[in-house]
Amino acid sequence: MSNERRTLLKFLAASAGLAGLEAVAGSAIKSPYIENFKVVVIGGGFAGATFARMLRRLDPQVNITLIEENCEYLCGPLSAEYLVNKRDERTLTFNYRRLASEGINIVYDRAIRIDNERKHVETRLSYYKYDRCIVASGIS
Repeated sequence: MSNERRTLLKFLAASAGLAGLEAVAGSAIKSPYIENFKVVVIGGGFAGATFARMLRRLDPQVNITLIEENCEYLCGPLSAEYLVNKRDERTLTFNYRRLASEGINIVYDRAIRIDNERKHVETRLSYYKYDRCIVASGIS
């Protein structure tokens, strides 16, 4: 098994554990980090949006910015239901209004550079400072 695959499997296992923990503990979990901790998530597909939502629920104090080019995304994992006529094609597409209503800052732009020394992500229009940066750019 390659190191990349092993790392992905560890991340998925940890994510499943966090989701279970959130279901039991809810937002009662307090972050050990300083107030105004900034997390930038690049990519608002299935992984990026789920990560941002779970982080928000685990710690409402974290400042989360999700950077995504598109205003909607197509949910690939649900496409199997479409193929067997259990779901309409229109129900596979989601927007980011619900994430925004949960307090996640949504930026419709393309991330073009991560400057790890200065700890900011540069987009075509601006830049966003972070304490942690998550890259969820999809399978391609």
